[in-house]
Amino acid sequence: MAKVLDSLAVIFPFEVKCYDDVSLPVTFVGHPFVADNHRAPVSYDQKGPLLLLPGSRVQPVQRILPCFLDASEKLIKSKPDLIIEVPVPNLQIKDCVEEIISCRQGLHKHIFIRENLNDLLASTALMSSGTMSFACALAGIPGVIAYKAHPITYWLGRFLIKVPFLGMANLLLPDSPPYKEFIQADADGEILSSAVEEIWVDQSKNQQAFKKASQKLRESLKNPQELDAVDWLTDELGRV
Repeated sequence: MAKVLDSLAVIFPFEVKCYDDVSLPVTFVGHPFVADNHRAPVSYDQKGPLLLLPGSRVQPVQRILPCFLDASEKLIKSKPDLIIEVPVPNLQIKDCVEEIISCRQGLHKHIFIRENLNDLLASTALMSSGTMSFACALAGIPGVIAYKAHPITYWLGRFLIKVPFLGMANLLLPDSPPYKEFIQADADGEILSSAVEEIWVDQSKNQQAFKKASQKLRESLKNPQELDAVDWLTDELGRV
C-alpha cells in the first residue's frame, strides 16, 4: 500500500499504529457511525424484542442461528411473553432463516422475521461478531456475542491471529469489554440463555452499564480535530 498510495485515511484509532513500520502518512478521520448525519439502524427500547443477529452470510447463519434458537426456546420458558425478531438483509438470508426456523414449532408464536436492517428496536440482542453487533454497542443495547466458524477456519485463526476478542466494541474497549463472547463450543443454547438471563436479572442497571460503554465508544471514534473523511480528502486533493 505504501508503494501505491500517497496517504491513507482510517476509521478506527488503533489502525494508525498498524502502519508505523512504513512511511505512508496515515490519518484517523473518525468513524462514520458517530457522524452527526449517521442514521443508526438500531435503538434501545426497554420494552423492545430480543434481536437475533446471526450475520449476513449463509454459512455463518447456518452455524450460529440454531444456537440462538436453542437459547430462545429456553428463554421463552422463563419469559412466556417474549417477542423475538430476526432482521434479514436480503432474500437469500431470509430463505435460509425461514428454513431453519421452520423446524422450531414452539417458536412460531414468538419469532418474527424483519426484511430490513433499519429502524430496529431491541431490549437485548444475541449477535454474531459483525457490523450489527458494533451498531448495537453504539446504541447501548445489552447483549451477548457468539460465533461459530468452520473448524478448520477456527483452528487456522487461532494459530495465525492473536486478538483477545472478536467483537469490535470489545476490541476498542479491551479493559472493560461490554459484551461477553462465546466462541465455537461455548456458543451453546444453554450457555447463551444463561448469559441473557443474567442481563435480565437487573435490566435497568445493566442497560446503564452498556450505555456508558456506548458513550466511551463514541468518544474513542470521534476525530479529536473534528475533521471527517471529506475534510481529509479535500485537504489531500489540495496538495496535488
